[in-house]
Amino acid sequence: MGVMQKMQANHAPGDLVAVQHDAYLSRIRLHLPERKTQAMNIIKNYRNWRRFRSAIDELSRLSNRELDDIGITRADIPHVARRGR
Repeated sequence: MGVMQKMQANHAPGDLVAVQHDAYLSRIRLHLPERKTQAMNIIKNYRNWRRFRSAIDELSRLSNRELDDIGITRADIPHVARRGR
């Protein structure tokens, strides 16, 4: 006798629906941490991209003289922004 048959034999039809619903929720809970992690990664990647773009924008507003004073050229801006220094 299978598990479902045993449940049907021992429980009323309403109990079977509740058991199936609990099993469904348990399967969903197993995937929640994975989905939460995926969402958090998306948020983290977006924040990192915004910081990168902000650094590029800020450095791009500097004059060549100001960039020279801090020891970088216009060509170095994406590299410097990526490193975060």
